[in-house]
Order: sequence, then C-alpha cells, then structure tokens
Amino acid sequence: RERAPEVAEALGVSAGDIHKLGIIDAVVPEPAGGAHLDPEGAVRLLRPELRRALADAMRGRGSQRRNRRERRLREIGLPHEESAAFLRNIGDVLGDLGGAIGSRLRRRGGQPEAGGAEGGPASAETEHPEAAPSRT
Repeated sequence: RERAPEVAEALGVSAGDIHKLGIIDAVVPEPAGGAHLDPEGAVRLLRPELRRALADAMRGRGSQRRNRRERRLREIGLPHEESAAFLRNIGDVLGDLGGAIGSRLRRRGGQPEAGGAEGGPASAETEHPEAAPSRT
C-alpha cells in the first residue's frame, strides 16, 4: 500500500489520463490541501460539474439517452492513440511488478504460483497439465 502512489505514477494512471481515454467526463480539481480538509470547497468545485453532467445526461428522449450512454460505454477501451501508449506502459510496469512479486515470495519462503519464477504468464501445461496437448 505504501507504494501505491509510485505504482499509479508508473502506470500513468492519473485523472488526466483516464479523462483522455474517455472513461471520465471531467477532472474536477480539489481545494487546496484536499477535499478532506475543505469539504465545503470541494462541494463548490464539484457542484457546477455535476449540474453540467446531469444537464448533458438529460438531453434528448429516453431512447436517445440510452443509445448515447450505450455507445459511450462500448467505446471505453477501444484502441486509440492515447490508450495504446497507456496500455504499453501498463504492460511494462506489470511485467516488472510480476518479477518483484515473485522475488518477494521467494524471500519469504513461499513459491510464486505456476507461471514461472519471475511472475510471467502460466502456460496451459503448467497450470492444467491434463489440458496440455499430446506430444506423441
């Protein structure tokens, strides 16, 4: 848990990144010191964004709203330039993280799960030997 900010930064997971990917509609800044120190300030910053989002969501007839929402949800995760770079970065970090987890398990006397000493993906043979293709 203490490394969560480091991992988030390495993954490139920021509000701006997920906004570019279309997962969220807007990034609302926090008041100085954070929302936990100034909840009223957070409400003042959030209120206009919520009003705008609700007004946008209520535009059109019910079927139009449903179609717009469905299209938006289906587009999340579709490749575009920003998401391709983001996913490459995640792959690199997760590969490093898998190796770190395997090393940590070995130091504690445990064994990493099937999939290799460095936390790589398991093959069908190591995970489910009965499902392995015959070699005869």
